[in-house]
Amino acid sequence: DGPYVESLQLLHNGEGYKIKRNKEHEQQFLELLESLHPNFPKQINGYYYLSFADAQKKQWFLKAYHKLLVSDIELVGMDMLNHFRFSTHRAETEMKVIREAENQVVLTVSILFGKEEVALAELQKMLWAGQRAVMLKDGSLGVLGDDWLKQYAAIIKHGKVNKKEITIARWMAITEQPAEGEEKVLGASFKENWWQRWRSWQSTPEEIFPVPVLVNASLRPYQQKGYEWMRLMEEAGAGGCLADDMGLGKTLQAICFLAAAVEKDASAKHIIICPSSLIYNWQQELEKFTPGIKNIVYHGGQRKVEQLQDPNTQVVITSYGTFRADAGNLLAIEYGTAIIDESHNIKNPSAQITRTVSTLRATVCFALSGTPVVNNTFDLYSQLNVVLPGMFGSREFFKREYADAIDRFG
Repeated sequence: DGPYVESLQLLHNGEGYKIKRNKEHEQQFLELLESLHPNFPKQINGYYYLSFADAQKKQWFLKAYHKLLVSDIELVGMDMLNHFRFSTHRAETEMKVIREAENQVVLTVSILFGKEEVALAELQKMLWAGQRAVMLKDGSLGVLGDDWLKQYAAIIKHGKVNKKEITIARWMAITEQPAEGEEKVLGASFKENWWQRWRSWQSTPEEIFPVPVLVNASLRPYQQKGYEWMRLMEEAGAGGCLADDMGLGKTLQAICFLAAAVEKDASAKHIIICPSSLIYNWQQELEKFTPGIKNIVYHGGQRKVEQLQDPNTQVVITSYGTFRADAGNLLAIEYGTAIIDESHNIKNPSAQITRTVSTLRATVCFALSGTPVVNNTFDLYSQLNVVLPGMFGSREFFKREYADAIDRFG
């Protein structure tokens, strides 16, 4: 009988039954049960027990239930539970792109537990609250497992929901993590040659983008990687934070990016915002490495609006103080690229300079800082919210979802 090497004799209601046993499968099943909690292997006599308090810790029951569910193990008696009533159905999810516009992607989302469809807005609220299960109409909870959360949670948490549709930034395709055997929902948002360059950038030392002709410099390998990363982010419709240590050439990497932008469109204006002590350093570096780019310093009592309006001006260099004081003139311009140097200067979301910089209109924005985190992880919120507007939601969401968890657990 192959693996069925033993039999079990049972007597029920006066009738005898003989059940063939597969000892190998039985052992695998026992190992699965014992893997569900560190206390189980220590228990004897084939009984596994946890107190109600232990079952609640770190949502253990939820995770264990889902692990058994996806292993196709039948669970009985769930309707008799007072505290844990979970749906016996797995989440069936369909997510597809229906349109794209201005670096945004609109998807339709359908999530079913059996025949019941979950309201997308309610699911988003549940995920925001850090829950792993959604309340169904019959009073049971629909469980979302680790694979589901890994594949879909970030998209739903960071999107704008409208009934059955959700709008997200196109560049979120980079962060998508499909379950094994599943295809990327957002993968088609980028052309295949972008994905090829992205994979090459991650895994090989090969040059993806040549240094612009306008640049009189040779880049070190890590500087080349930084410049290429900026180019790839721009193509993805995203900005970012370049956080190399001091002295590793963030300025040169940014200048290379600006030069590439000028080569693509010589009529566009770009802006560099930095501490006043670094204004002339930026000008010297620009004139040293890219003498063909027309830059102006817009700072101090001698500054004139005509400088900004000059069609030949390609790069505007200004200070945080000037940007705040002269926001009316500087914000009237739509820039191709904005470089926010020493971006920890905008780490306080309540500060006037942070609020002013966040209204800047630019096609792409990059923050540069050797110390983006000064006090705690929340320092990143304002900086990232400028370069990736709306990505991290409200201050409260970022603090709960990222900052507190990182500061607590590393």
